[in-house]
Amino acid sequence: MPTIREFLHIDAFLETYRALTWRELVLIIVAVLMVISGNAGQLIVLNLWVAHMGLIPPPETPLSILTISSSTMAVFFIAAILIRAALNWKTISFRFLFSTKGLVLSVVIGLCNALNGVLLVYATPSTSEILQALLLCTQVFWTLAGSKLLLSDSRSILNFLVIGSFLCVAGGIVLGASPTFSQSSPTTSSTKWWTLIFAASMIPGALYNVFASMYMRAFTAVDEPTKDENTEDAYPLLVNQTEPEDVHERSDSTTVKLTMLATTGLSQMLWMFVFMPLNAAPWFGSSDNLAETREMLKDGWSCVFQREFGCTRAYVYYIAFNVSYFVNYIGSAYLNHFSATLNSMVTQLSAPIAAIILLVAPSLNVGAQAVEVGPSVGAIILLMLGSAVFTLWEQGTRKKVQ
Repeated sequence: MPTIREFLHIDAFLETYRALTWRELVLIIVAVLMVISGNAGQLIVLNLWVAHMGLIPPPETPLSILTISSSTMAVFFIAAILIRAALNWKTISFRFLFSTKGLVLSVVIGLCNALNGVLLVYATPSTSEILQALLLCTQVFWTLAGSKLLLSDSRSILNFLVIGSFLCVAGGIVLGASPTFSQSSPTTSSTKWWTLIFAASMIPGALYNVFASMYMRAFTAVDEPTKDENTEDAYPLLVNQTEPEDVHERSDSTTVKLTMLATTGLSQMLWMFVFMPLNAAPWFGSSDNLAETREMLKDGWSCVFQREFGCTRAYVYYIAFNVSYFVNYIGSAYLNHFSATLNSMVTQLSAPIAAIILLVAPSLNVGAQAVEVGPSVGAIILLMLGSAVFTLWEQGTRKKVQ
């Protein structure tokens, strides 16, 4: 019969920790802090940005926020990769970028990120901020499912720790959502549907992590010294392995990360404009036709960059949101190199932190929904417990198929 330490994978967790070099440990800690602070910052600042678009009502802001943010990130990362190419043009290779696999993954990753953004941002004005933080925790389980299907993760999810973590997270969400779903009125009925849409946005967000992990593992050079056989996780598609049909070029880790961020950022921006007609969709969007959608988009950009329509603070929140987005994007790219599930798990940790901030500083909660402290505190405790349990399982089982 296994001991408590074996059952909770404590020894395996400590062994994984001891196997890391100081450089790897520092990079992982920095990446974890970037993802946590970036996600929490996005959640809080996004709601502030929606609420401070001057005379433009909140339901009309998502389209502008989506296109402005995606365009900013695309321009930034394309500039970064061009600078790196100019400085290191003799020593780095971009041949992998033009392989069929590279192009397809760039388009798919951009699609996942764009779809996640569309569903999340449109649902944000009608979903309470505490509930937004709680629902972020579901992404790790979707990522785990995606890893099982697409990355051939052979670990069994029918494990007491995984089930226990899921029950804690589910219990926290139910407890946190109880004030909203216990009411019955036309307004709360619409709110419930938007809350479900916000929850559904976690699925493409999880697939982004899975495909980003696949991209990094497919194109990072096999002689890359940052990882050895003791630090890869439980996926057959490891950085130091190639598939039999794998004939494309590879490159160094930094180049692959920046290239992925630049190409997927461009892909995401294009997908955002493809999804623009959704703003004219009945019930979902806030305009009656495409002409009104274009006018609404123009007004939103003028609000942020020209301070029209009484938008005196929108530019500040635009900068703060994109800094948070950038920090999270960089941290996620590094963590996805190790494990898509690990990145989602860290994202999960940012949710209770954001919820605690909203409770401690209620002035940041700009939603119209009142926050009930009792259910919120109980939900946060359950989420933190679920995150801790999942961390033990994730780290304790990473070596099982190496």
